Amino acid sequence: MKPQDLFQELTKTLVNSLRVDEFLNLNLSGEKSQFTRFNHSKIRQTGAVDDFDLCLELLKKSGTKLRKTNRSWSLTQNLEFDLQKALFELKEARADLEQLKDDPFAEEPLEGKNSTFIRKGQVPSLENLHFEVLPRFQNLDAVGLWSSGPIYRAFSNSKNLLHWFETENFVCDYSLYTPDQKAIKRVHSGFEFNHEEFSRQLENSKTALSKLNQSGHRVKAGNYRAYLSSACVHELTNMLSWGCVGEASIQNKESPFLKLREGQNLSEKFSLAEDFSSGLSPRFTGDGELAPESLKIIEKGKLKNTLVSRRSAREYSCASTGATASEGLRSPRFEPGTLDESKAIENLGEGLYLSNLHYLNWSDQAHGRITGLSRYACFWVEAGKLKAPLETIRFDDTLFRLFGSELEALGSQNSLEAETGTYERRSLGGALVPGILCSNFQVVG
Repeated sequence: MKPQDLFQELTKTLVNSLRVDEFLNLNLSGEKSQFTRFNHSKIRQTGAVDDFDLCLELLKKSGTKLRKTNRSWSLTQNLEFDLQKALFELKEARADLEQLKDDPFAEEPLEGKNSTFIRKGQVPSLENLHFEVLPRFQNLDAVGLWSSGPIYRAFSNSKNLLHWFETENFVCDYSLYTPDQKAIKRVHSGFEFNHEEFSRQLENSKTALSKLNQSGHRVKAGNYRAYLSSACVHELTNMLSWGCVGEASIQNKESPFLKLREGQNLSEKFSLAEDFSSGLSPRFTGDGELAPESLKIIEKGKLKNTLVSRRSAREYSCASTGATASEGLRSPRFEPGTLDESKAIENLGEGLYLSNLHYLNWSDQAHGRITGLSRYACFWVEAGKLKAPLETIRFDDTLFRLFGSELEALGSQNSLEAETGTYERRSLGGALVPGILCSNFQVVG
């Protein structure tokens, strides 16, 4: 039985079993994934995961207030068994409600417009993966994880609201090592596997790897010209979800974007949107609210919108933008610039080439100051060429410089930087971002 048909049958049965004073929300998460782990360029583990989970939220009227509770379980995808299990969980949820007090923040399920998004990908078959893709790591010390296949999310409720999201993609998350265990890390991901693009990335990785055996170059604290790869920009973009683009964080005066609301601007070269058209993440939230397909956050350096959840909309008397409770970015997209990234090192001239950043955190959130470390294959550049591997640096710089006064250029093409987590299930989401060239990048150690 198709997952979509199974979900609709479960919804129908549960809704028809409700009492007059009851409401229901259902959330489904699922995947049909192929996982292959490799080490020393040899396949060490491979297998498939076919997993679906259902979360039932039951609400019951108690005078003018509501009580609510949640029950979650795994589906077998056998209709008869799953229907029986769903009815059992509904019964258990009713018993739970008898022990609970009224929830002053609970709300009746939403009414609205239904949605369906299905994106079929073109990913290598298991045979092609094992005999055509992974053998390209031959003669390299490569370690990594391949994951691919369709991912599902769905929502329904007792007020006839139904959302279905289905996307099929792949992620090849790998590292290449030198004999003395220096590494270069890359992620190749997308919806349609392109052998030429993968080969090009791998060849570039080999070139960088060959230079890691040179002596490391140490830089002193100071300001340097720097090129930050799309992977670095992705890490910086993730920080925007930490109390930055959300309306609640601005209202609470925690967000650095409060300065933008008060009139300060970023670079005119910088534009950012929450864009769900790519199929990286569903538009709907866990309570069924539907976000706009595209929402401009920053337009030419000016703050246009924030992410507003239902709760914030009520609390601050403003319009919701369909954000989740955390008011974080789910599918960010940059407006590309003019920099030819194949000539990024040449345009850099002299300075820092940063391939990866990690351990990012706010050092002064209200002023947009971020600190973190370089990681993996970062290089010192001279005369437009990679000179030597860079010893680990710590930076401490602000959003208002990196995306503002010191932003010299953005890459002319966005790269898909997918979320690679597999805790409990394959992660959804990612970002479409370019690399950036900065005139001054602040190194503190």
